Amino acid sequence: MSMDYNELIERSANDDRDISVSRSPKEREMLYATDVEPYLLLLTQKQLKFVYALCGNNMNVPKASEEAGITRDYGHKLLTNPNVRKAYTALMNQRNFHKVMGYQEVLEFATSVVRGEIKDTTLNMKTGEAFTHEPLVKDRFKYLETLMKHNNVLADKQLLNVQATGKTTIMVDIEGMEDFDFNGTDNLNEPVRKDITDDIIDM
Repeated sequence: MSMDYNELIERSANDDRDISVSRSPKEREMLYATDVEPYLLLLTQKQLKFVYALCGNNMNVPKASEEAGITRDYGHKLLTNPNVRKAYTALMNQRNFHKVMGYQEVLEFATSVVRGEIKDTTLNMKTGEAFTHEPLVKDRFKYLETLMKHNNVLADKQLLNVQATGKTTIMVDIEGMEDFDFNGTDNLNEPVRKDITDDIIDM
């Protein structure tokens, strides 16, 4: 059932959805199916021309302003207009749907590289012969780093330690260490760290 102009305007004005690139394929599919017309109907002809020019010039405001026949200052002012920003975002998301990798696709590619499922090709400069091989260990590590950060397994500080020492340090949290007797008698002269143990577990 189609809606008339006023209904489209009302729906767009009350639409507070986040229309940025979605994380899941299903949500991206829904995004692509989203009708951009309601967002465009809120704009004047001058604003609409500016939005299309902005999309065509990779967010270059001076070029888009010139193409839309407005001043550069007015172009920058239009960028603060919520309706202009929504229309631009909706158009760019729809245009880039088939061009830009989604989160899931990026993670699947990274996983394939780490597992050696994707092969690399190297050209022998002396013979001119190309040969196929599994990704280098350093390349696999880069993608492994991406996956570990995505899954909150490894923080930047921990990663630097792994690269420098080849070991991961696990700090174990143990409650009630103030009652623990380290040397057969309570050591009251040294402050006790309740948050971590003094033991280092190397992996």
